[in-house]
Amino acid sequence: MYYFRLLDFKPMKQKFFSFFKYLAIFLLSLYLLIWLSSPMVIHYLVTQQLKPYKLTLSEQSSIRYNPFISALNINNLAISKAQEKVFAIKRLNLEVNLLQLLFDRIYIKSFSIDGLSTEIALIDGKLEIAGIAISESTEEKQTDTSKPANNSPYQFIMPELALKESELIFRDEHQQKTLTISLLTLNGITATANAQQANLDLALTVEQSKINMQTTLAATEGKISINNKLALTNFSLEQLTPWLPKEVSKLAGKLDLSGQQKITIAPDITTIELTDTKQILNNLQLNSADIQLNTAQELMTSPSLTVTLLPQQPVTIVGTLHTEVNDISINTQNDNKQLLFSLKQLNSGTVTLSQRQQTPLIHLDQLILNDATISKNLNAELPALSQFAQLIITDTELSPTSIKINDVSLAGLQADLIIDQQKNMITLAPINSLKNQEQAAKPPEQPEQPEQPEQPPVNNNTFVFSLTKFSLMDDANIRFKDSSVEPAYNRSFTINELTLGPIDTEQADLVSELFLKGKSNKYAHYQFNGTATPFTKVPVYTLKGQLKELNLPDISTYIKDALKYEIKSGHLDLTIDAKLSGEDISGNTDLLLQGIDLTAANDHEADSLSDQTAIPFSAAIGMLKDSDGNVELSLPLSGKTSEPSFGTSGFLSLIIKQATMMAAKDYLITTFVPYANVVSVALSASNHLLKVRFNDLLFSPKQVAISAEQQKFVTQFASLMKDKKQTKFTLCAIATPADIGLAAGTKVSTKTDIEQLHSISQTRLDNFKQLMVEQYQIASSRLLLCTPQIDTGTKAQPRLTFNSH
Repeated sequence: MYYFRLLDFKPMKQKFFSFFKYLAIFLLSLYLLIWLSSPMVIHYLVTQQLKPYKLTLSEQSSIRYNPFISALNINNLAISKAQEKVFAIKRLNLEVNLLQLLFDRIYIKSFSIDGLSTEIALIDGKLEIAGIAISESTEEKQTDTSKPANNSPYQFIMPELALKESELIFRDEHQQKTLTISLLTLNGITATANAQQANLDLALTVEQSKINMQTTLAATEGKISINNKLALTNFSLEQLTPWLPKEVSKLAGKLDLSGQQKITIAPDITTIELTDTKQILNNLQLNSADIQLNTAQELMTSPSLTVTLLPQQPVTIVGTLHTEVNDISINTQNDNKQLLFSLKQLNSGTVTLSQRQQTPLIHLDQLILNDATISKNLNAELPALSQFAQLIITDTELSPTSIKINDVSLAGLQADLIIDQQKNMITLAPINSLKNQEQAAKPPEQPEQPEQPEQPPVNNNTFVFSLTKFSLMDDANIRFKDSSVEPAYNRSFTINELTLGPIDTEQADLVSELFLKGKSNKYAHYQFNGTATPFTKVPVYTLKGQLKELNLPDISTYIKDALKYEIKSGHLDLTIDAKLSGEDISGNTDLLLQGIDLTAANDHEADSLSDQTAIPFSAAIGMLKDSDGNVELSLPLSGKTSEPSFGTSGFLSLIIKQATMMAAKDYLITTFVPYANVVSVALSASNHLLKVRFNDLLFSPKQVAISAEQQKFVTQFASLMKDKKQTKFTLCAIATPADIGLAAGTKVSTKTDIEQLHSISQTRLDNFKQLMVEQYQIASSRLLLCTPQIDTGTKAQPRLTFNSH
């Protein structure tokens, strides 16, 4: 019985194994069929899907599915539109472990793409990716909060995704840019319904620019953390041109950027932490509106910077940075030879960004500007309007409502104010050129609209400015030349000391103090002290100081047309003590005119008859002179700034007091005998007055330096000045036609000849005075200079004349 049962089981066993054998053969055959036929089937299906988009799949494209290992292989895939390739993949391999589905895992064993190329086009405002238009839906997607959250049981795992030697082509109506991805790898990718994690390594090229990134991403329960290390090299700013405003016509430069970033995104706060940031921008060029900005290099480093974003609140930035910019220049865009501003170097020092009671603050410990030039026409051989060697701004705090500075120091200040014959400030030409461009660019004026009722002013918080101290670190030099007057006027100012401060708009009663000390030309000098309380209800200003040894012939060119007289010689000393309270002026000004003498305007001849026209005015001046030949005036200041009036009582009383002539002194003959080369004494037959005459110092034609033959005269003159310490002299230089190679007696009338002779005379005066001051230690205030003159007499000799007072 048992034997027969065994005989019955054996056929069943054979049938069972036969079933599995045929099933295996069937499955194997099916898999082989799928593997062999998949390229043709997939090619057909993809072609049908692409037809609505007018896209074609190339015949060389191979898409094969391998069911044995659940792998998809793509080779030489190419999709075209209108005979132009819009999408291509050289090689794609994707392998999935389907057995992991039994354990609720979606497991991607490997995923690699090699040679991906796709086109992203923006045409007529429409976006196309790989030839397919991306329509923008105007309907907002609504989230149905009534549905429960999708808590998927599956876990997604992909050890690595690799994208190699690929490119993205961006195109619009004007240009085309290619972004080349050398290597992009995503590894360690895991994702569940509640947590996701991945690591990214990226190396891509955009034209000549290279970008390298190493990123770690993690997301858990609504919180996202991104740790990134970025290195950008040789990025061309020209690539940003299509996205710039119309006002920016050009942007160029090369940018290098590196650093680490940590980004944390939570439902109620977002923070961005930047560490070890370094930015280098080389050869920046920016053309905007009417100006052109160029810099050689900008370097910015930041050890730490944190940006915090909160809902319904301003952005908060906290951290430190340092900036250095080299070779800055700003020119007019139409003419790069019109330099508006240039700076050799800007160094920000340590910049600290912080927050105080929700108010952002910026603190600069020391801002340094080196070698600046303001307004220079590079087409002409002219100096700049202004230059300085260094500007140091120390301890500065900036906020939306205030600027507070502790100290400002300036070194190497130079300024040139040059006025041409048409009264134009030619050193301002670049700035005026910019203004003209702006006016030309303005649209035509529109018809006036009816006036709208005025709105009440908005009550904004007052902006606060404070400065503890401003000072000069060394001498400042200002040169002024005015060619609009005849002859041209030249004057230089040297500021030896200048301090100002403190200033604080919040402290109305704070007294600001000014101290100014310097000199003008060679010998004039000045010193002034002032105070101010400009922010009180009634501003108060005071000024005290003095100006000494101002050579009056220098300023004669500005008054000769009004008075019809020129100042032939003289010095001005001025002392002022004034106060301005609101509009009320009070105070006093004392003037001392030393050795003043007048001559007819535009008369360059020595001792000419036209000098006689100056007698009435000269006589009035003579009535004011004291025993030393000086004129002292005291002018009280009173009135209002709108209608000032100056007291004249002191002026009239002096006229009355000085009505008698000065008597001769007998002791002069014996007094001046030791100085026979310098002084001669004679009696005037007409009025029996004792006349003391100082001899002339003769020069050879064209000679300007003191010669050995003149040394005896110079020595005796210096001895006289040292012995008679109260004596002052007016020095006049007289040139002759022989000084410029003309024959004796030749009438000199041309402007060029007159200027040449005046220049020679002025040089003789300057050389003689410099010798007296520097070698013989004679006070410069005792030697007054008069306007150079010309003698065209047939027997005239070049000379210096001396008049004592």
